[in-house]
Amino acid sequence: MKKIIIDGYNLIHSIPKLKNKLNSDLESARNDLTDMLFRYKNKKKVDITVVFDGRAGSIESKDRKKGIVVYFSHAPEKADQVIKRLIDKNEKEKGVMVVSSDREIFDYAKMCGLKRVRSDNFTDKLLSLQTKSSTSKRNKKKTDHTMSNEELQGWMDLFGE
Repeated sequence: MKKIIIDGYNLIHSIPKLKNKLNSDLESARNDLTDMLFRYKNKKKVDITVVFDGRAGSIESKDRKKGIVVYFSHAPEKADQVIKRLIDKNEKEKGVMVVSSDREIFDYAKMCGLKRVRSDNFTDKLLSLQTKSSTSKRNKKKTDHTMSNEELQGWMDLFGE
């Protein structure tokens, strides 16, 4: 895969930890998703674009957070329309994948010949990568306790060995 286009809130709803934040701290849920996608992007070497619905009166905006391209739609337009424009723009490219559980987006991506992955299936990949990453960090911390010969000799002298 070279590029992934993601239906942002759709993906957030498939990640329990982030879904629980939606009502209390929307911005934090989006930032946490961006952090997860950043780690995924670096591990898998892909470009990621995530699209969120905008607020009434806002203008469509494009931002870059940690190397992730983030779009907010312009109300009354929905994120779905922005995603469709991105699909149209990328339909000739090979290796483009769309992540959404929205049936209309899924069918549109299929019609344009792009690979599609349901949000819950992508969540499984995303979370398994997060788990592997934190497990390997913990394992490194556990096994990185080697002593130099001088340190070993110092301890042996100290304890009379």
